[in-house]
Amino acid sequence: FFVCTTLGLTCWVIFFRRRAEIYFDRDRRLVYSWRFNKVLANTFDDLGLIEDMRGMQIVLCGDNAKNEYDWRRILVQPTGQPFLNQVQSNKYPLAVILQFMEQGMNAVVTNGPFNRRPSLSLFVDKQPDNFEARLNAIVDNLRTTGGGLPDEVLASLYDSKGQ
Repeated sequence: FFVCTTLGLTCWVIFFRRRAEIYFDRDRRLVYSWRFNKVLANTFDDLGLIEDMRGMQIVLCGDNAKNEYDWRRILVQPTGQPFLNQVQSNKYPLAVILQFMEQGMNAVVTNGPFNRRPSLSLFVDKQPDNFEARLNAIVDNLRTTGGGLPDEVLASLYDSKGQ
């Protein structure tokens, strides 16, 4: 048991990638990130946020290997707990995000510069090639399709009871 656990943790530490940060671009009114060479984005006006017991999920549109666009969720855990997050735990971080989107960094950080130390990891999820072109293609797709979450995505997020 000890050998298997140690081996598993060692592999996890070696191959774990630190996720790219989620960027809120006020100039272009976009939210974007990337994961495993896939670009994800959405506009401020059509941004989807879902709260559940795992935390807050930001829904972004992304490209895939077939050059199609699909919806993906990025999990944000404001409390740092992987499970049993209360909806009240998401209120303050959500308020900060919304205040930043509307008023900018000066409305959120008032006591000097804000710098957060990145987590320790051996690999970082690097920005994909042709990032700007791919980001612009996603934004163009969102504009031509009307953006927002399609009904089938919303249906898959919630069960038939509407929870």
